[in-house]
Amino acid sequence: MSCLFNSLSHFIVDLDEHNLRNIICDYLQTNPVVFDNIDADKMINWRDDINLTQYISEMRNTNTWGSSLEIKSFCNIFNIIVIVHHLNRQIEFIPNNTPKFAIHIKYNGNHFEPIKSEIL
Repeated sequence: MSCLFNSLSHFIVDLDEHNLRNIICDYLQTNPVVFDNIDADKMINWRDDINLTQYISEMRNTNTWGSSLEIKSFCNIFNIIVIVHHLNRQIEFIPNNTPKFAIHIKYNGNHFEPIKSEIL
């Protein structure tokens, strides 16, 4: 189980962490533009020196931890802003389209947990 997928699924009705993980992996398989006009495959290759297929295969494993790539994918899929609270700062992940609402999750350097949601 991954605390990131668990935390994000907390805010989506009738969607558990396992289904959310698969939805995000399916989305990544389409090789979307994720950050700053960079396709997912180029970002993964640059960051992890593996190809997109290998990355997604590993990410489908329920023990694999999610990262900023999965958070941004979640934003794009559901048109939700995700605000990660870490130490004394906030990191905002903005979807490519107009967001419906924002969610807040806390990250302590090792674990994510849900905080709250808000309608925009």
